[in-house]
Amino acid sequence: MTRPRGEFRSVIGEAFAEFGHSGATWRDVAQQAGVSWGVAKATVRNMASGGELVVVGTVSVPGIRRPMLSYVPVAPAAPPGADLERAIRGWADFR
Repeated sequence: MTRPRGEFRSVIGEAFAEFGHSGATWRDVAQQAGVSWGVAKATVRNMASGGELVVVGTVSVPGIRRPMLSYVPVAPAAPPGADLERAIRGWADFR
């Protein structure tokens, strides 16, 4: 069994969900979630390395020399056996 998500990770995950598939930088998410830049940067880095977020490109931000990475949340995977369950239900409906 895994640990439950922390408070910051939950809030940042919800902020990414609000941005949808357009992508957002850690600064955008920090502002949306109301957390500090340091917390947002570290949490986004951890979420990306954990497979919850994926990099979709870079964004030029005024006042910053280097482009920032833009992330989107990864769609949750189907639970194991979901295809088999769907097949069995389809067969049962057929009869």
